[in-house]
Amino acid sequence: MAIIAYTLTAPEIMGSIGGTTYTRNAAGTIARRRQKPVTPATATQQFSANLVAHCSQQWYFKLTDAQRVAWNALGAGTVWTNRLGDNYSPTGLNLYIRSATLLLYYGNSPIFAAPATADEGPYTFTVALDGASDIVLTAIGTCIATPHGYVMVWWSRQQRASRYCPPARWTYLKTISFQTLALPETLVAAADAPAGFRYHFRFRVSRTAGIVGFPNVESLLNP
Repeated sequence: MAIIAYTLTAPEIMGSIGGTTYTRNAAGTIARRRQKPVTPATATQQFSANLVAHCSQQWYFKLTDAQRVAWNALGAGTVWTNRLGDNYSPTGLNLYIRSATLLLYYGNSPIFAAPATADEGPYTFTVALDGASDIVLTAIGTCIATPHGYVMVWWSRQQRASRYCPPARWTYLKTISFQTLALPETLVAAADAPAGFRYHFRFRVSRTAGIVGFPNVESLLNP
């Protein structure tokens, strides 16, 4: 699935052509493969799908009309940028599901009341290789530890330095609580990090106040 941009000769396409289906959401126009839906193959994928379905039901049956209005107003007043560099405003439902699923990932209850802001990040996290060959988190940039929250960390497989693009698949590594964060924080002990190879790390911040965080991707290269 990818976000696409149209040209003047093809201003808009909707529906299915061949093996591709074109649709539109708040982020822009989406092109995806046309295929029969399948049950998620892994336990993690199934868990994620269940969380989204659960939070979607909460939106319609648990939140009050006033709470949904507040989330919609927050979405209308929020401007994000998609991968093509175009600005868009998310829907209230999108914001709520993103917030609620992240909180549930960390074992917290969803926040039904809309937070004051939906913009948190992106931040610059710094990773390095120490003398014991441990990959450590050395700095979190302008990210602050309050209000209380967590940083969920994923990492990529090892790849050559010439391939700078992050992978499509990530492996969950660990969750760090801001209450116990002490820099430098060890991410990978005794890492296999030969010269000329790199790892990519993906950080996701979640606040217990329900603020929606952006994913942040950093790269570690052992030159």
